[in-house]
Amino acid sequence: MYLVGWNALMSSYAQQGDKDSVVELFSLMEYRGLAPDGYTLLSIMIGFCNAGFATETEQWFKRMELEYKLEPWIEHYTCLVGALGRLYNSSSRNKRNLNIVEC
Repeated sequence: MYLVGWNALMSSYAQQGDKDSVVELFSLMEYRGLAPDGYTLLSIMIGFCNAGFATETEQWFKRMELEYKLEPWIEHYTCLVGALGRLYNSSSRNKRNLNIVEC
């Protein structure tokens, strides 16, 4: 299967917030020797964001740049801001500190 097929599968699971399936597919994809692209990492980030895992969304954003040497798109930044915004809204009562990514 080509990368576009893997990305389509991951994107479908990501929209439902099924982060575990997205990460499993990602691992299988890498095992088969395919390198991720921007769409691949966006699907992973969306999966974590939709599941409510802001910290993991930020970790994948950083991995995208450091480990995979991919330049983030506006969609990656939008996903990260959305995840952090949800975290802020849900934890503002707890006064939790956030690490904001410099743009």
